[in-house]
Amino acid sequence: MPEIQTGYVPGALGRIIELHETYYSEYWNLDYEFSREVAVELAEFLDRYDEADNRLWLVMSDPDDDGEQEILGSLVIDGGHSDDEEGARLRWVILSPELHGQGLGSELMNRGMAFCDATGFDRVYLWTYEGLEAARQLYEEHGFKLVEDVTRQDWGPELTYQKLERTL
Repeated sequence: MPEIQTGYVPGALGRIIELHETYYSEYWNLDYEFSREVAVELAEFLDRYDEADNRLWLVMSDPDDDGEQEILGSLVIDGGHSDDEEGARLRWVILSPELHGQGLGSELMNRGMAFCDATGFDRVYLWTYEGLEAARQLYEEHGFKLVEDVTRQDWGPELTYQKLERTL
């Protein structure tokens, strides 16, 4: 059974980008600009990573015969984000498709929301896409509500972006 660990491990930057690029290009036809944006923003986040107001969780595979583990998913709470929004931002939530439906997404969300509550964030927000129904259900189960949507064409196909927010 995969395990969830807190904090950065070598290779996490590249693997989180790869997980996003693979999933969103295969299932959503997003182009390389999407991957570039994930890479730039994730690198910027890691440059200012401080566990006082930020947190990174990684889903790790069972060790192989050599004791090596592969990163199979992630979730980030970005409490010191660089945009003009207040509160924490939930970002880079991804699981390898073979792990969908096993409860790992819910466990990641439990840990993320517990961190936000303990840190004192009275608002957490995220951006997602219309059509990611399992993710949307997961967010709503953790208290998020739709507050905004906008249709744009940024990385290939036209998508409806949805902003969800959780307030205490």
